[in-house]
Amino acid sequence: MKIIDCHTHPLFKDKELKEFAKEANVNFSFKGLLEELKRNDVERILAISIHDEKNNRIIEELAEKNNFIGPIYFFDVEKMNKKSLRVFEEKIEKFLGVKITPGRQSFYPNEKKCEKIYKIAEKYDKPVIIHSGDPFYPKARIKYSHPIHIDDVAVEHPNLKIVIAHSGNPWIEDAVEIAYKNENVFLDVSGWFLKKFQDNTLK
Repeated sequence: MKIIDCHTHPLFKDKELKEFAKEANVNFSFKGLLEELKRNDVERILAISIHDEKNNRIIEELAEKNNFIGPIYFFDVEKMNKKSLRVFEEKIEKFLGVKITPGRQSFYPNEKKCEKIYKIAEKYDKPVIIHSGDPFYPKARIKYSHPIHIDDVAVEHPNLKIVIAHSGNPWIEDAVEIAYKNENVFLDVSGWFLKKFQDNTLK
């Protein structure tokens, strides 16, 4: 069976990601990545840029050098302007999709300003990955990260492919209903087994 890991962040110099990897006892390096892929029979990964649009270039270069890596663009909604939208449209054909992070950046995915992102993604038939559920960031506001707001986006953009990252954990049932109701919505189950989630569940 071919396995594709659809949610990875191989940004090996990122301090926050290093901390998550340490908690999960993961060798957070390119060598460690190759070992994990081989051990788990993973043939291909989607490498998602996060935190800063500068990381898009790192992900793009990784994909150019390694044909098993599919790059995903990060769009910084906080810093959205005409230039960032223009760069996004110029670059998007080199990427397999785009990710946005409502919880971390304090916006709802159904806000009007996001329409420009969705229209570009639709134009080039690229999926939008929306971080949902636990925002992994103490200063983030949970209300922006609840998957319920994604239903509006799905209804208003029936031709836009949407992925609810982490299945909206801990609001998994809500995310499942949104995906069940809308044929253009999909779920990923990444991040469910981080030590933080396991500890919080036990508590």
